[in-house]
Amino acid sequence: MKFSQYPFNVPDVPKIQKQLTKYIEQFKNAKDTNAASRVMRKISKYVDDFVTDAVIISVKFSQDSRNEEYVKAQEYVDHHFPYLSALMNEYNKLLVASP
Repeated sequence: MKFSQYPFNVPDVPKIQKQLTKYIEQFKNAKDTNAASRVMRKISKYVDDFVTDAVIISVKFSQDSRNEEYVKAQEYVDHHFPYLSALMNEYNKLLVASP
């Protein structure tokens, strides 16, 4: 698949925040290592999806910074992704603290 054929999706950050928060709670409340491992895989897959969207936005913006759609998408990502990073930091702290 050529890069130009990849879909251009602007991540729905409020939806992502809600889902990540749910996954983090599931991880906190996991009864055993198998349950925790399942949640970890879900988080990894989920993060991969929206980070891929953000990278595609960044590359398309870099290719044509005059395209208004790309400019708006890049500004949206730049503004909202620190909130997602904060959630991921919370999750990473839980990972480090887990036995």
